[in-house]
Amino acid sequence: LATNQAALEAGEGASKIFAGGFLDAFVYLGGSGATLGLAIAMFLSKKDHIKSIGKLSIIPGIFNINEPIIFGAPIVMNPILFVPFLLTPIINATIAWFAVKSGLVGHIVSLVPWTTPGPIAALLATNFSVAALILSSALVVLSVVIYLPFLRVYEASLDREEAAELEAAKYNAEKEYFSKT
Repeated sequence: LATNQAALEAGEGASKIFAGGFLDAFVYLGGSGATLGLAIAMFLSKKDHIKSIGKLSIIPGIFNINEPIIFGAPIVMNPILFVPFLLTPIINATIAWFAVKSGLVGHIVSLVPWTTPGPIAALLATNFSVAALILSSALVVLSVVIYLPFLRVYEASLDREEAAELEAAKYNAEKEYFSKT
């Protein structure tokens, strides 16, 4: 970050890509795992349980606080959602790196608080590069697209669990009824 700032002051082009708040502005949108995309995907779910977690997680996610979704979804100990949790930041970092390297997006030249919403952080950290704002916003949309199929698989697994629990409850009720007669 200091190198990029010195270059900017000298009227030269910044050269360091992974400087300062690069990860906050482009990679960890919504917190580790880029979970703002998951919160939005959950908000769009047809299952009330999933939708309510999404509703509760969007506002904190905008400010890069993702504990509600990490433990509410849950991502912890959930192999289905763990895959996009790892994949999404890697994809975001790769796309953002190429965008900065190719000159489409400005380099990070200032440090913004980590709780600044990603697209706004990208705008401020790159000295008001509108392209950075657009890229960060597009990466949020991409993270929704990445999380959606995994969320659908997770919803289907929840449906199977509910069906199995209902079947077990029905069996136990019948067993109890017949044992009394």
